[in-house]
Amino acid sequence: MLSKLNPRQKEAVLHTEGPLMIMAGAGSGKTRVLASRIKYLLAEKHIPPERVLAVTFTNKAAREMEERIGAKLAWIGTFHGICGKLLRRHIQLLPGYTSSYVIYDNADQTALVKNILRENGLDKDKQLTPQKALGQIGWAKNKMFKPAEYARLAEYAFQKKISGVYQKYQDALRQNNALDFDDMLLLTIELLQQNPELLQRYQEQFQYVLVDEYQDTNRAQYTLIHLLAAKHRNICVVGDSDQNIYSWRGADIANILSFERDYPRAKVILLEQNYRSTGNILEAANAVIKNNELRKAKNLWTENSAGEKCTFFLAGTEREEAQHVADAIEQNKTALGGLNSFAVFYRTNAQSRVFEETFVKRGIAYRLVGGVKFYARKEVKDILAYLRLIANPADNVSLRRIVNLPARGIGGLTLAKYKIYAEEQGLTLFAALDAEAPELTRRAAQSARVFYKTIQDLRMLSETAPLSEIINETIARSGYRDMLAGSADESDLERLDNIFELVSVAREKEPLGLAEFLEQVSLMTDIDNLKEEGDAITLMTIHSAKGLEFPAVFLTGLEESILPHIRSLHEPAALEEERRLCYVAITRARERIYLSAARLRSQAGETRCNEVSRFLSEIPDELLDKTESSSGLFEPADIRGYAERAPAPATQTDIPAYQANDRIFHHKWGEGKVLRVFGSGEDQALDIQFLRARKSLLVKYASLKKL
Repeated sequence: MLSKLNPRQKEAVLHTEGPLMIMAGAGSGKTRVLASRIKYLLAEKHIPPERVLAVTFTNKAAREMEERIGAKLAWIGTFHGICGKLLRRHIQLLPGYTSSYVIYDNADQTALVKNILRENGLDKDKQLTPQKALGQIGWAKNKMFKPAEYARLAEYAFQKKISGVYQKYQDALRQNNALDFDDMLLLTIELLQQNPELLQRYQEQFQYVLVDEYQDTNRAQYTLIHLLAAKHRNICVVGDSDQNIYSWRGADIANILSFERDYPRAKVILLEQNYRSTGNILEAANAVIKNNELRKAKNLWTENSAGEKCTFFLAGTEREEAQHVADAIEQNKTALGGLNSFAVFYRTNAQSRVFEETFVKRGIAYRLVGGVKFYARKEVKDILAYLRLIANPADNVSLRRIVNLPARGIGGLTLAKYKIYAEEQGLTLFAALDAEAPELTRRAAQSARVFYKTIQDLRMLSETAPLSEIINETIARSGYRDMLAGSADESDLERLDNIFELVSVAREKEPLGLAEFLEQVSLMTDIDNLKEEGDAITLMTIHSAKGLEFPAVFLTGLEESILPHIRSLHEPAALEEERRLCYVAITRARERIYLSAARLRSQAGETRCNEVSRFLSEIPDELLDKTESSSGLFEPADIRGYAERAPAPATQTDIPAYQANDRIFHHKWGEGKVLRVFGSGEDQALDIQFLRARKSLLVKYASLKKL
């Protein structure tokens, strides 16, 4: 059992008594250590299986753990799985619940909140959508704030409205004998704290407590695990402060960094020997992550060969970057064992689009992990539905999809009345929206006419305007842009980037007309010939890549405002998490890591000129093979410099001269202030601080107005 372990791994298995933190670096064999430790407890120390509590972050990890151990454990699983088992046994001890409770998913939660808003006259409040309410309720539960505590802390009118909704939401859940996923943790804690005898029973039972991926625990998970381990204090946590990348889900890096404060006599073991990657890959990863301050210092090393250098390619555009990736895959797929050996990583889902299109055109099979294919994403399909209706007003399927999106008071009942009227009068459903249909409220009829006029105006625009302008105006006039831009949900900002990515697509397709564009997009989504199984490249965000490994990894979009993300640039803690993301991405690679960036990127509807990521400059030159686009604009001495000219024709003429502190206006981001200016004339690039974001834009593409 212990013969295959290195000295540090063996020490971690044999140290069974008292608190233990295993700081396990990427690829250091932590799963083997955890399984060996449990196996040792059962086989050598003769601990009954029911006295061991092992918490994993996925059900798959729990199953793999049992396979390695060679035994079934009664108490192994995810936090939600463990809590579910406790609640089924004892939830009746909490007022208002029985063991036949149901668990509400997101659709159930949304329906419940919609009903609460409607019953309380809040459904007309455009600022208080079900999604925003649930986002705030989730945030409160993540902080373990009950409705009364949230209400006490509420300062603004919006928060006070939410506090009322939160209370009614919890009351409704209890009345329905229902829980949401956050409640599973919170009610388990409440159950144990309010029933001391029950808590004592489980504290006595769980003689050994083991927690995997401890760096990703949130406040409630932290509270629960320390409650259960309080008697025996044989708590073993395994994690890596350098792989904490889920703060947006509530994961708190302080939990792992404060373990020695929580348990002053804790043993700390560092697993630093890496069995996955080559020496050069590890050196690059170490060079990046050592710049973080919020970490438990360690240095990965390996007995593997140094391997090939990391490569860096600076492309002219994101499309050239995708072509470079495709070229490298085709050149190396035989040597590395086929397409399954390759993974393409990116920071945000919107970046997948150009890779998907490139691979489809070149007949390269791919699979998308942890996301939805670009043209299948809901927000993209919504805007495409608007465009199809603009091109073809008889398209009732598209009309039904978006007539009340964003909400404009044209619900199912209203639309049913219009359908009856349209059939009686021999009109299309769309034309009926402008008619004096009977049995409709004044508000519904007015909303329908406004919607009709919006589509008609866009139809007229589509007869003369360039494709990119048509899509840009559709996003704005439909209200979809404001719906996402005004959301408090961070994921809505990424959805906003996704729909503006359609503008980038349109610029590449011009001078196609709207109908031709929609036809091409329809063909683009028909990729049934690509195998979902079998030999295929894997496309995924870095967040989705956690825990995986591949022979060859492409880390793309290594640019300021992408990786690190724009929202992290002025927040030190957020910037450190972006660096951890970069570290996680690099350490997924076994044999080769390909790094890339683009001088110009059509991103979220804008042509942007970003600096190369600071993380690249943290990798020593001797570890990198740098190459450049054939256009010759790359300056090796300054990889963080701005591009000097664009390869595409200008779309704006009569470009004014800009200087620092100028006030400008942008159709998407509103008013902003110029922080820095690069270049001049047509080649000018501006670093601009807007109210909600900081952007680097190339002037001749950005359609800016000087105020």
